[in-house]
Amino acid sequence: MKNIEVPPLNQYDFSSLENMWVDLVLEEIKELIEAGKICDCQDCVLDLAAISLNSLTPKYWVMSKYNLYVPPDSFASDPQNRKITRDAVKAALLLVERNPHH
Repeated sequence: MKNIEVPPLNQYDFSSLENMWVDLVLEEIKELIEAGKICDCQDCVLDLAAISLNSLTPKYWVMSKYNLYVPPDSFASDPQNRKITRDAVKAALLLVERNPHH
C-alpha cells in the first residue's frame, strides 16, 4: 500500500500493509496468460485483477517481524484460499470476456 501524504497519517508507514489476496489473484492470472487462455492486453488483465479482488473479502496483513508467528505463506498455501481465488478469477473472467474494454 502506498504511503499517505495527508497529516496526521503522513507520519505512519503504510508500505507494509498488504492485501493477501493480491499475490494469489496475480498468480492465477499469470497462469492463465501463460496458458494462452485469456486476452493479455492491459485493459483485460487489469479489469480481471480488479473484478477478482473486488469480489473477495479483503484480508490485510502487516508484513513485519511478527510474520514469524503467523507467516503470510500459510495464507497463500492454504488449499481453500487457492480455490476461492480460482473461483473469483473464473467469475471475473466471464464478465471481462462478455464486456471487454478494448
